[in-house]
Amino acid sequence: MGRRGPKPAKHVAIARAALALFVERGVKGATTRAIAKSARTTEASLYRHYPGKDALARHVLHQCLHALEEEVDRSQAAGGSPRVRLRAYLRAYLDFGRQHPLEHSFLQQAHAQNLFARLGEAPRSRRVLSTLLAEGQATGDFLPVDPRWLAAFLAGGLGRVSQAAWRRGLRAPFQLPAEDWCAVVEGMVASQPQAQPLPFPVRNGTDGTAYTVVEMVQKIEPVLAHAGINGNGRSTS
Repeated sequence: MGRRGPKPAKHVAIARAALALFVERGVKGATTRAIAKSARTTEASLYRHYPGKDALARHVLHQCLHALEEEVDRSQAAGGSPRVRLRAYLRAYLDFGRQHPLEHSFLQQAHAQNLFARLGEAPRSRRVLSTLLAEGQATGDFLPVDPRWLAAFLAGGLGRVSQAAWRRGLRAPFQLPAEDWCAVVEGMVASQPQAQPLPFPVRNGTDGTAYTVVEMVQKIEPVLAHAGINGNGRSTS
C-alpha cells in the first residue's frame, strides 16, 4: 500500500473546512463544531489556533483576498492603455474564479453580507479597479462617473451575475468566453460607441439607469448558442 502524502497543518485544515462551510452555510450558519468536525479535529483544537469564529472568518477572508490580489497584480504588471489593462483585470478575475471557485464564492458572499466592514478587511483589488477606471476617464476612454462608484458597480455586477448562475453549478458563471465578458463590461463603461456593435443589447448607464446585471447571463447565452458555442466556450460545429 503506497504512502500517503503529509497531512496539512491543523490550522490549514481548519481554514479549508471553514471556507467550504462558510460558502455552503454562510459565516453565521457555520458553527465551530461543524467546522472542527469537517477538519477532523476538536473544537478545543480549533480554539487553540483561532480565538473564535470571527477570527477564523477574518483569516479565511484575508487568504481569499490575497489570492485574488496576486492575480490582479500580475495582470497589471505588463501595463498598457486603460482598455488593455481593464481586459487584463477581467481575465485575471475570471481565471481566479475558474481556479478557485470556493474562494471566489466566499468573496462574493462577503460583498453581499458586508463582511469586509464587519471583519475589518478592505479589498485592495477594488482600489486597483477604481484607479484604472479613473485613468481611463482622464484619457476619455471611460464614462465620466465617480470611479469608486463605478468600480463597486462593476464588482457587484459581476458578483450578481455569478450568483445567478451558481444554481447551475459552482463553476457555471465562468464557462462563458472571457472575450464576451470583456465586451459586456467595456460596453458598460466606454464613453464612445463601440466600433463594432455587440450582438446583444447593452446599456451603458449614461441615462442614469442602473444596469440590470442579471440580464447579462440571460442575454449572452442565447447569442453564444446561436453562434454555435456551448457552455464551455467551445464550438459545437
